[in-house]
Amino acid sequence: MLSCIVGTIASRNLLKDSIYTLKLARRGVDIKGGKEVNVLKSIYVKEVMSSNVETMPESLSIENMAEIISKSKYNSFPVINSKNKLTGIISFNDYSDALFNEDLANLVVAKDLATSDVVTVCSDEDLYTALERISLKDFSTLPVVSPDDPAHLIGIVSRRDIIGAYEKAVIKKTLFKT
Repeated sequence: MLSCIVGTIASRNLLKDSIYTLKLARRGVDIKGGKEVNVLKSIYVKEVMSSNVETMPESLSIENMAEIISKSKYNSFPVINSKNKLTGIISFNDYSDALFNEDLANLVVAKDLATSDVVTVCSDEDLYTALERISLKDFSTLPVVSPDDPAHLIGIVSRRDIIGAYEKAVIKKTLFKT
């Protein structure tokens, strides 16, 4: 009996999966993560992203920025250079103080306020990865970039897009089971 206990403890420390769950784990099914994780891992960013992205040129003044922000449903915007390459992202926290300072109206441009260390997601990554990154610092949106060029902006995905895709997938799976 003692040898069975020692053997069980040793095997659990060496192999995290049992012989029953090992085959599923190799296929990418996460038993411990549950249904939610597997649904999100089965949907790709390119399926739910919006390719119509509201961007801000690096050289855009605060005065012109205010006009774009007031007409948009988003509160963060990818910043692009003259070659349409992603160089940063500007969020409400970045522009809120400067927006109402009239002394800065023609002195500061979008590049000055933007965060250059942009958290992005590739179009061929799954929604679970996107949700992890968007939750990292409680972002509302993530720029979607090309897998071939991390500076080539091809879309945007929001937390709402991810949750909506998840809900549709769960409802679809529930309907087809009954």
